[in-house]
Amino acid sequence: MTVAEIDSTVALTQDSAESLVIELLAEEFGRDSDDVRSELEGEGPQMPVDSLDILDILQALEDRTGLRVKADKKTGRSMRSVRDFATRICEVAGE
Repeated sequence: MTVAEIDSTVALTQDSAESLVIELLAEEFGRDSDDVRSELEGEGPQMPVDSLDILDILQALEDRTGLRVKADKKTGRSMRSVRDFATRICEVAGE
């Protein structure tokens, strides 16, 4: 599933949210999502982002899905790993 296929009216699953996060990371860094996924699987799930990347990724998420995830402490902590950020996206989508 690509970011373009995710509709904010459809409930996100953990797997689809993780794919979304990987695709957003790939777009942010101008890389192929399969390469990013392989790299994350090989080096661990920690997301290679800084505070500016986080803001760009949150904006891209909102632009593509209409889902607004606040740039607060909870979100900042969740962006340490793909899985945690995907969980945060699912939480916000369920609100």
